[in-house]
Amino acid sequence: MAKVKDNKENKETKESLNKELLENPELMVSKTEDFFTKNKVLIYTVLGVMVLAIAAFSAYRYITSSQQEEALGEMYPAEFYLEADSINKMLNGDGNYLGVQQIAEEYNWSKAGNLAHLYAAIGLMKQEKFEEALKNLDEFSSGDVIVQGRAYALKGDAYVELKQYDKATNAYKQAVDHHPNKFFTPLYLMKLALAYELKESYKEAIDIYDELIYKYPTSQEVNNAKKYKARAEQLTTKTGKQ
Repeated sequence: MAKVKDNKENKETKESLNKELLENPELMVSKTEDFFTKNKVLIYTVLGVMVLAIAAFSAYRYITSSQQEEALGEMYPAEFYLEADSINKMLNGDGNYLGVQQIAEEYNWSKAGNLAHLYAAIGLMKQEKFEEALKNLDEFSSGDVIVQGRAYALKGDAYVELKQYDKATNAYKQAVDHHPNKFFTPLYLMKLALAYELKESYKEAIDIYDELIYKYPTSQEVNNAKKYKARAEQLTTKTGKQ
């Protein structure tokens, strides 16, 4: 099996990527009804690369055995295959490296195997295999607060795609409540509010938009939150639904 090479260089590259991504979080929104369909490829790619970069760096710090290093070495190309949109190779391998689904199964006891579940979930989301993605997310957990928050949000995205909006709002709430921060919490709040709108729970959506606007007034999501709040208020009046 392939071994991890140039760990120092890889670590420096990932640290640089993490910094760039953390300083430039993005949320692409249009209308509530087609937000998750028109933009999902971009969302899964941008958020997926960010999660993988952070998670992989975290895993490098905690390698404690040669087997874990070997497993992580097998998984190293996954980030590049995701960026190249070569999802089948990421999931199933390329003849030289194992696919993340096999790594997750064979190394399930290890930190690398745990991380492989996250890689697999992101790839399966891009293939619109949302139930399989959720199974992998259920198997994943991380002590890294940013990565775990992202995993909760990905669960919410999968439930939205499956039109299971109650489960989606619960997952987004987990993301919001998991170590709130100015970089990602506004994005999670926006997703939560949109999920409430899909449930036609406009009062709850308005409350979440207000939380975003007043707690994170300098975030990039504020203008959209104000616009969507006004629309939710109009829908509340028009439909009589709270």
